[in-house]
Amino acid sequence: MHFSLEHIVWPDQISIDHHLLAGVTFAGAVLGTLGSLYLTDDLLRRRVRVLGGITAFLTFGIPFLLGFGLVGGLAAGVLAGALNGLWMALRVMEMLPGGYSVSGVIQWGVALGIVVLLTRDPVAGVAVAAIAIACGLPRYTVRIAASVRKKDAQPVTLLRRHWRQALFGMGIILVTAILMVVTAVLLHTAGLIVAPVQLPFWQLALVAAVLGWYGSAGPGIVHWARALPAGGLGAIGVGCILAGFLAQALVSLASLLDVAVR
Repeated sequence: MHFSLEHIVWPDQISIDHHLLAGVTFAGAVLGTLGSLYLTDDLLRRRVRVLGGITAFLTFGIPFLLGFGLVGGLAAGVLAGALNGLWMALRVMEMLPGGYSVSGVIQWGVALGIVVLLTRDPVAGVAVAAIAIACGLPRYTVRIAASVRKKDAQPVTLLRRHWRQALFGMGIILVTAILMVVTAVLLHTAGLIVAPVQLPFWQLALVAAVLGWYGSAGPGIVHWARALPAGGLGAIGVGCILAGFLAQALVSLASLLDVAVR
């Protein structure tokens, strides 16, 4: 008995949205790339600083690329993803001092608010900025309180002790804010910073909350990854590779079975 995929007839109502198909393809490529980097970094015992920097660049840049891309289009997403990935890559490679995590939450909340302001209205921009900052700052409120209890010091004393890191953090805010504002205004003037999808406000708020939390969780994620035992990061990498392969296989299977794409 001969069997051929060509004899499979799909009902007319079965189809796949091309946005969903492109999203699955992109997710598969990202997971496969990140998984390969995690596995390689673990096998090399994290001795190659440049490899760690590239891994951090993609790990922390891609979520901001997606978040800002959904809100303000491709140009805003690429800018935000590149800047956030660069800051985290330089920090992982120990080329920048620590202490700017709180300022990172503020700067990205403000930047997201600016993009929403240009693509929507001032009220939505202020609300989204407030949501992003509010979702990121609680982590640091708890950490500062724990530091005060542990070291029996006042917050003012801690600020004086780490004034260089705090000053550097404010500098990061200033540099990033200038880059985001100037570039956003130029893109808006050229008609490039236009949201491809008009998201309802609750979805904008959800994007802002996720970016605020992820921005604040960045240093914690780095610390957690460094504390993993030998083989831990590699196991995560293998899982990402398999997930990426599954995503790519599903896309190929849909094409192989001639599922309609709309």
